[in-house]
Amino acid sequence: MIFLESWSKPLLFLHLLAAVAATATSWHLLVRFVIKVRGRRGLLRLVRLHALILLIAYSAAFLLGAIIYPTFRVRVRHEYLDQAVPLATALFEVKEHLAALMLPVVLLLFVQSRVLHFRDPEDRRYIPLFFCLVCVIAGVLSFNAWCGWWLSSLRSL
Repeated sequence: MIFLESWSKPLLFLHLLAAVAATATSWHLLVRFVIKVRGRRGLLRLVRLHALILLIAYSAAFLLGAIIYPTFRVRVRHEYLDQAVPLATALFEVKEHLAALMLPVVLLLFVQSRVLHFRDPEDRRYIPLFFCLVCVIAGVLSFNAWCGWWLSSLRSL
């Protein structure tokens, strides 16, 4: 018996919900941030709210993914993907490494959203960095969402 194997399907569904929420929030954050930088007033609190939601959703997706990983590793990857679709195994590894690399980036984005002030000339130099972080996160989460969908379409828990 694998750790929490009997709970793997509901946990996978929760992982899906958290991943979709994180991906959608990253794109909403990008749109809100661009609108804010272009001069619209009152959106700073929405930028900060989206950064908080992104941190929570991403952390939840990451944690749930780590919990269901042992079951996936044995029941899907070892029993099917490694032999039948080795490209899927390689893609999964890329997805997981990118997910691990994005955890501190999401945390940095959250912290930066709390300390960044758009009207302060000193802080305006950090706006391109914030923009790049949001773009990288949105891109990686979109790639990871696609990979997760594709891998699940091949074989799921």
